[in-house]
Amino acid sequence: MNNQVVIISGASGGIGRAVAKLLARKGNYQLILCDIDDEGLKEVINDLPGGENQSFIVDVGDKKSIKKLFNELSDQNLKATFLINTFGISPVDSKGDRIGLDKTSIDLWDRVFQINSTGVFLMCQAFLNQKGVLTEKDNPRIVNVSSAAAQLGGYRSCPAYIASKAAVIALTKSIARDYAEYGVLANCVCPGLIDTKMFQQGNPADNVASKVPLGRLGEAEDVAGAIAFLLSPDSLYITGASLDVNGGYRMA
Repeated sequence: MNNQVVIISGASGGIGRAVAKLLARKGNYQLILCDIDDEGLKEVINDLPGGENQSFIVDVGDKKSIKKLFNELSDQNLKATFLINTFGISPVDSKGDRIGLDKTSIDLWDRVFQINSTGVFLMCQAFLNQKGVLTEKDNPRIVNVSSAAAQLGGYRSCPAYIASKAAVIALTKSIARDYAEYGVLANCVCPGLIDTKMFQQGNPADNVASKVPLGRLGEAEDVAGAIAFLLSPDSLYITGASLDVNGGYRMA
């Protein structure tokens, strides 16, 4: 498992940063960090040990931007064997409150889906289209970050976010089934109430931690640990799964 090239998209966000830090500490990955936030990317990569990690400005909603990323990797004779998509947006109104269905414009709906769903599709497509990724039998991995909101219907997130993250689960299952014969493992991680910037922007007044059986909000590092497991040799018989990381918030 040495020198595996890992793409982490959404790397400047809370979960993306935690994943990058955890994998960098393990020391057997070359990280390709992607985000549209240039300053955030610089902060993350400057905090990581090792000199082989790279960062790229990528707009995941833009196919040309993604193609440019993979072309640059190809020019360096780099082939990513692991892809982790951690990005997502969940807009709130000017008061920080959720935007209900009655207030959801078609432009808002399209923007959320373009990032949260189409972005995952485009990243997975480009990853699987890399030369040799399906022929060398090195167990390529895809881990997409969905949400417990997609499973429960949510109550704090906007409907566009909930629906777009549900699409990620379905897409991941489709990839897992279609590409199993090539040794591809595709899974989702579904975080619950995780204390990130996105969570804080729509934080309700009530004590939401009390709704979690383990009695606390999750941390980005909790999600990163689950993702690292799905990259490990211990998960070679897991594909098409949705791994809950929610402290018992959803039990099914």
